Amino acid sequence: MGYIAKTETSKPYRNRRQVSADMNEKKDCSVIAISIACQVTYQQAHAALKEAGRRNRCGVRNAIILEAIEALGYKVRKWTRKEYNDMLKSYGMSPSKRYRYITTHHPRQTSQGDGPAEAWSQVHPNILFVTSKHIGAFRNHVLQDWSINNALYVQWVLEVDKA
Repeated sequence: MGYIAKTETSKPYRNRRQVSADMNEKKDCSVIAISIACQVTYQQAHAALKEAGRRNRCGVRNAIILEAIEALGYKVRKWTRKEYNDMLKSYGMSPSKRYRYITTHHPRQTSQGDGPAEAWSQVHPNILFVTSKHIGAFRNHVLQDWSINNALYVQWVLEVDKA
């Protein structure tokens, strides 16, 4: 795949980023991702995470993220390793060129109408990408996060649904 031009971040992400700055927050990717995935305000997601154990301006463990999502009335299903690998296979690449990991920029890559972007257009419309030190929301088949322009290795793929 060739060079992919930078993509502007989504409006929902930019709006939440502004609220975050107004509240003097940092290390709040979990707050932004949850507010987008659960369709709640930044403040509601912030309160749910605080109730679950997040301290202001600090990162958070995955268990606290899952607890906050459930407190907001949503359920989470983690993809199995088979589902993860099947997604990589669905990119339509030869085995010698196949990716070994899903990355945060795969959903916007294209290759003559197939490849990662086509595969991602077929999945659940409300997903969280969890990397080693970041979490981003993939809502309505668009990554609503700054990492859309970066290749962060996705460790977990979480589907979020109303409980």
